[in-house]
Amino acid sequence: MQRGFSVLCFLITLTGCAEDYTHDANLATRRAVEFAEIAFVKHDPERGYLLLADKARAYVPMEKFKEKVTAIHPNGYPTKVMATGAVPNSR
Repeated sequence: MQRGFSVLCFLITLTGCAEDYTHDANLATRRAVEFAEIAFVKHDPERGYLLLADKARAYVPMEKFKEKVTAIHPNGYPTKVMATGAVPNSR
């Protein structure tokens, strides 16, 4: 489960951009949990892939994403996920 969360965090950072704007930490937390539930708990990487930002999907092909999701869960998928907190990225 820890490895899955680490990959989730990595994927979320791929969706960042260079522009400076304020993030809604609560919304980001809800979206991260939604992504993890779909991609990991429900084992639906296709739908999880669609939740990635357009920029992330532009350079991460779906097949590579599916490979990585499978590779990080060699001992099975989690049965539930939850967020323990969100910290805004400081620049």
